[in-house]
Amino acid sequence: YNYNELPFAMYIPGLVKIETEKIASNIDIAPTILNIIEGESYVRPEHFIGSSMFSKDHPDNAVQKCLNGIEYVDENNIAIGNENTSAYSILYSASNYISANDNAKLPDKLKNLIQVTDEMLINNRLVR
Repeated sequence: YNYNELPFAMYIPGLVKIETEKIASNIDIAPTILNIIEGESYVRPEHFIGSSMFSKDHPDNAVQKCLNGIEYVDENNIAIGNENTSAYSILYSASNYISANDNAKLPDKLKNLIQVTDEMLINNRLVR
């Protein structure tokens, strides 16, 4: 789990120091910066997939997708999957026991994340 930790820091002159321990992905950077700029009046734009690390609705997870593989990390679990092989597994769980129900939900959760990221890529594709 610690291997995947990467601190993120920004320096903005005149801004009071703000810290958060939330888990986030690179898709959360733009909404977080916009939230810092807009302050109390911040509203997440509809076309943003990520969310500000300072918002109450931040999902506190990270998703990484490369080709057909996907990696998912939250405060309790690390899971990987492959869309081509339909193989999904939990690599780590904070609890020593992973319920059959949680394990059964994992493929659907990761498949949904793959679908969302694929749609995002298709809809934002650069056309020559």
